[in-house]
Amino acid sequence: MTVTTPLQELLSLAGKQKCLKTLEGVYRARLTDEKMQKLVRQNKGGTFHLYTHGHELIGVMCGLALTQGKDWGLPYYRDRAFAIGLGCPLDEIFGAFLAREVPHHSGGRMMPDHFSHKELRIPCQSSVVGSQFLQAVGVAKGARLR
Repeated sequence: MTVTTPLQELLSLAGKQKCLKTLEGVYRARLTDEKMQKLVRQNKGGTFHLYTHGHELIGVMCGLALTQGKDWGLPYYRDRAFAIGLGCPLDEIFGAFLAREVPHHSGGRMMPDHFSHKELRIPCQSSVVGSQFLQAVGVAKGARLR
């Protein structure tokens, strides 16, 4: 009789490469969170920080499930892990957090964690909770009309 653990089942279902990519994204999201919090405490960047602790895995997995440049991603303002999973470069995420001019993310004109990326199809976000649902309906309607 062979006994398999839940981790072994997950690896056999998803494949080792996908699991490693997911783990790497979760690790990057957690380290990004910790570094941003340190920068805020040291008064070296960002006036505030929105944690993503506890949401890293689901965010990264949702980002990895989308096809870059084809699918639209409409995250909540705390979904930094989603952006990392979708392939958003960390230097651009930190650039937006530090209000630096970066190719995407409004060049530091928006609040931290209100990122956007044209090529990854992440539109500009609002601070209003739930506003991504209205954008999602608009994207779906536009896709249907095409």
